[in-house]
Amino acid sequence: MAKKSEGNAVGDYSYHMAVTDFNENTRKEVRDMILKEGITSFKTFMAYKGALMIDDGQMVGLMKEVKELGGIVTAHATNGDMIDMLIAKHKAEGKLSPLYHYLSQPEITEAEASGRFADLANYTGCRSYIVHMTCEGALNAVRDRTKRNQKVHVETCIQYLLLDASLYEKDFEGAKWVMSPPLREKKDQKTLWAGINQGLVQVVGTDHCPFKWEQKKMGENDFSKIPNGHPAIEHRMELLYSEGVNKCKIDLNKYVELTSTNAAKIFGMYPRKGTISIGADADLVIFDPNEKHILSVDTHHMNVDYSGYEGWEVTGKCKTVILRGKVAIDNGELKIEKGYGQFIKRNPMAHDFVKVNEPAEEPALV
Repeated sequence: MAKKSEGNAVGDYSYHMAVTDFNENTRKEVRDMILKEGITSFKTFMAYKGALMIDDGQMVGLMKEVKELGGIVTAHATNGDMIDMLIAKHKAEGKLSPLYHYLSQPEITEAEASGRFADLANYTGCRSYIVHMTCEGALNAVRDRTKRNQKVHVETCIQYLLLDASLYEKDFEGAKWVMSPPLREKKDQKTLWAGINQGLVQVVGTDHCPFKWEQKKMGENDFSKIPNGHPAIEHRMELLYSEGVNKCKIDLNKYVELTSTNAAKIFGMYPRKGTISIGADADLVIFDPNEKHILSVDTHHMNVDYSGYEGWEVTGKCKTVILRGKVAIDNGELKIEKGYGQFIKRNPMAHDFVKVNEPAEEPALV
């Protein structure tokens, strides 16, 4: 599998393997992925029917196999059937602007699917992870499952912490922020920040998936044809520091956990990655916490011709990136060759950060 990126990657990398059908052939492939290739995480989709979506029976089959082999199943947790029904309804009514992308994926579609995914994981005993969670209803579904002592790992993304659905009211310009799940409301931002500090949300990612503006315009007359995706990967560290640490929503330790340590532990790269310690890779970021700068398409390095954060002033800047002891980026300039990045083979029974941080149980008295 690593051959797809060998000679091309600048940074170290691994893969989530998407499972869009589960049968006896894919069962064997799952086993090979974990035991031979070192790919231990499998992404599923509860939406995009006819393309990526699997049903609950396939999900259970996958979870049972992955659980036996010590991997983890992740999910795009939204109710695909309900979303498809709402898309068809809005299109039939001639409601075709980007706003109706948002209105076709109400909070209930994510809350229901998040709870269902957690229930299936609880039934099978499989380790589970919900990607790009956006809203209060979905986080409350996970919170409810903690009452039976279940752990569901949760990721949110920087855009869901900072941007809201009012951007979809900007006529077709709202297409810049068309992604799935969509941006939500201010109350959802508040819930996600609280969930981070309550330990319910462990990772902040980006779900980086950019499209050029010409590509976005494919849906100019039909929101369902707008390519879903948002450019954000370059700004994650700086935005989370500026809006999180600098505004006292999180502390520095939490910042490092959310951006590095927790993902390394959940997905089996720890302690090679996610820690500064003897024997670990020397992966370091030198960060100036005081430098103010403006985010813009004119200065970003992402291969996309607009910014989702145009004109946003941030405090804090990544100055130098060191990868395995070698300066990779310095003051915005790439210092290593394409192909320096290595495939990271991961271990089954990945280090679960809850177990890592908890003391060992005392032996029972007899």
